[in-house]
Amino acid sequence: MTNYLTLIIVTLGTLASGWIGAGINLLLDQPHQAESLGTLVWLITPLLLVLAARLTRRASSPGRWAPRFRQAWRMYIVAVLAFPLVTAISAGLAGMSGQVDASGLKWESLLPVVAMGVGAGLVKNLFEEAVWRGWFTEELDARRASDWAVYLGVGLIWGLWHVPYYLFFLPKEQMRFILDVPRPVFAVLAVVVMSLWGVLFAEVYRIAKSIWPVVLLHSVEDATVNPLILDGHLRLESGAAWWASPVVGLLPASLYLLLGLGLRAYRLRGERAVTALPVQVPAGDRRENVSV
Repeated sequence: MTNYLTLIIVTLGTLASGWIGAGINLLLDQPHQAESLGTLVWLITPLLLVLAARLTRRASSPGRWAPRFRQAWRMYIVAVLAFPLVTAISAGLAGMSGQVDASGLKWESLLPVVAMGVGAGLVKNLFEEAVWRGWFTEELDARRASDWAVYLGVGLIWGLWHVPYYLFFLPKEQMRFILDVPRPVFAVLAVVVMSLWGVLFAEVYRIAKSIWPVVLLHSVEDATVNPLILDGHLRLESGAAWWASPVVGLLPASLYLLLGLGLRAYRLRGERAVTALPVQVPAGDRRENVSV
């Protein structure tokens, strides 16, 4: 029960952090912006809760910090290619419908921004993924939760943690540039999209058995999809943004879901193959090798 209580406390504290941060800004009469104290409280509270749980040995697992390059190289490739390829497919389909303008796409200016964004994101997303995959996914896996419970549980916590950001901290002009809807509508759509993304993130982490490929995946996502829209490289008509936007579009989110489910099938196939391996019987034992 103690470990379950810790999981509940970390969950509730994580979900409350943004609302507490917004309240702090109101009490201090500070504007809701990225540099505010409230935003800092929102950002660091989940990590502090997880660190406290680990330092007090309330975690069910130690996390997976070894990079495992040799064993997990396929997941590093997935981490690098998943978001650029899905974004290209979605933008291509939107282009075929005549609802996207790519005339502002300038590779010579985009690629350096992406490279710098990935580098900076490796630090920021290490702290985030230590929470979402390194804590929540690990804790649910340790309790033998079903795949669907892990996807839904972690995806919703991840998405709902962002709700105060979309309602208060995200600059209004940036939100309207991505999708011109009221803040609550944007927040609901973003939670749905992040929950769909969560399947891919969970499976990359589980297959790699390391936090680093998913940190890289998160960093490539941040560095790829946001500059494309916010820097004007891709311009989507308002009718296409909700389904084709690389940030909150339902089409790319569905493709990430399919990719995640494909990785799940790949993982389960590998696990079944391992359990079917013959057990080596010590020399002198007359019984035949058996399968497990």
